Amino acid sequence: MDESSLSLQETNPEEYTDAMIQGIVMGGTDTSTLTTEWAMALLLQHPEAMQKARAEIDAHVGTARLVEESDIANLPYLQCVVKETFRLFPVGPILPAHEAMEDCTVGGFHVPRGTMVLVNIWAIQRDPKVWDAPDEFRPERFLVGGAVTTVTAPILTFGSGRRRCPGENLGVRLVSVALAALVQCFEWDVSEGCAIDMAEGAAWLHRLRCYPFYCSYSGYQDELLWAAAWLHRASRGNGTFLSYVRANGLQLGAGDDDFSFSWDDKRAGAKVLLARGFLRRRLAGLELYKAHSDSYICALVPGTATFQPSQYTPGGLISRGGGGGSGMQYVTTATFLLLAYAKYLRSSGTCAVCGGRDVAPAELVALAKRQVDYVLGKNPAATSYMVGFGARFPRRLHHRGASMPSVRAHPARIGCDQGFAYLHSGEDDPNVLVGAVVGGPDARDGFVDDRDSYGQTEPATYINAPLVGALAFFAGTAKQGKY
Repeated sequence: MDESSLSLQETNPEEYTDAMIQGIVMGGTDTSTLTTEWAMALLLQHPEAMQKARAEIDAHVGTARLVEESDIANLPYLQCVVKETFRLFPVGPILPAHEAMEDCTVGGFHVPRGTMVLVNIWAIQRDPKVWDAPDEFRPERFLVGGAVTTVTAPILTFGSGRRRCPGENLGVRLVSVALAALVQCFEWDVSEGCAIDMAEGAAWLHRLRCYPFYCSYSGYQDELLWAAAWLHRASRGNGTFLSYVRANGLQLGAGDDDFSFSWDDKRAGAKVLLARGFLRRRLAGLELYKAHSDSYICALVPGTATFQPSQYTPGGLISRGGGGGSGMQYVTTATFLLLAYAKYLRSSGTCAVCGGRDVAPAELVALAKRQVDYVLGKNPAATSYMVGFGARFPRRLHHRGASMPSVRAHPARIGCDQGFAYLHSGEDDPNVLVGAVVGGPDARDGFVDDRDSYGQTEPATYINAPLVGALAFFAGTAKQGKY
């Protein structure tokens, strides 16, 4: 279509202007994308409809190939889903302006010739006098005797009459094929505690929003403090971000003592980063963060007045009291902060103040090294929790990439439900995820190498990433002969 439009522009540039061609492209892409988003949102809100659409695709297309445009004629329920989406959420709720060519009467009102006429298709397509339960999502309303009704009025998404949208057939096909592929190829769900916001946006185009971005148990205040701290550093000292920290820090958790650092609660990390500004540049207003960073660090250091033994396993691994799932994240993040803080203290010639005792940077580094040694195998179980490292490491990870066969070994399609057979298998992983760090032992140093024990055998980027920083530190300082 683009090539044809450009070709016509060469022969008739006054008629086929850049603005006209851009209008054709944008009008046919953005509208189709938005309609597909609304259709997916409706299916996610109505899982029974999602199941019907998937069952229909599986029955008529199967799982050995991707759905194609030629399949849509055999998918009446999917066609009804698309029609119902066009009815409920037209991307242009008011049709482009028309003009009365002659005097006429509409709904008892006299409309003189030349009058601009705006058609509110949103209201028409939700008129209770025309539709049964007009605000409900009922794809079946377009099924008559098992076939899709050919009656489109009063579905006016594409207009009506001679000025009807010429791209209607293309738009319907595009949305239908895209939606069918999304339903066929992926398992869809809404995370627990989250919801899809179906509120319609202002102006002519509606926007689909899913919130929150992820379900945060600690709230979003720590993310704001974390972001401001990083932006201040990344912008090389932009005062705007530091002013935000000074004005809002207490409300964002700066006044709380925190004894864990994780994907969900980033306050401890933010405070160590802000303490850097005080230690290295003596920035006013950041003294508080040095004090709180000391509090976090001192709780981890044996022999200090504020040491918390409950934060350790009997074998010496940092543990968030009680040892929950994916406990290794607290180990690797604490190790990373120990090393980062040691570096900041050393560069400023200071120590961590732990009550009546000062803790030197070298002591923090030694503590961090003991944690890394534990992770890599120096522990009561003599097990490395980094896959592929050492003689003994986890062999049954809670991870599809590890437990399921490769395409080369198993060319046939494996459905989502079929994957449970590999999840519950007692066999070793066919694929070794070298370098992945798993959730690790419990609060008593116990470890069960079982995929069903996902809290212990599931690897995660928020576990690996901090450990990469720690390993890089030790690799670098070993060469330089520091510490």
